[in-house]
Amino acid sequence: MVEDDATCRFAMSRAVEKRFPDAHLHTAATFTEAQTLKNHNPIDFFILDLHLPDGSGVDLLLDAKSTAPDAHVVIITATPL
Repeated sequence: MVEDDATCRFAMSRAVEKRFPDAHLHTAATFTEAQTLKNHNPIDFFILDLHLPDGSGVDLLLDAKSTAPDAHVVIITATPL
């Protein structure tokens, strides 16, 4: 899960852990942290914020799908559209 807002990251983490207690959840607050996690861990499901302080969730999505094409992805944003 990649979410730069600490409160949202915590709340979503708790919800995911409650719903999927056997899942191993990695969290990141920045594009760079997410890249490091992705490069060192097999990931089959991504929850990505669109706007990160050091990059775009879209770029992270494209990179993630190139290394894990079968991974599922959920995009989130608090930015009004």
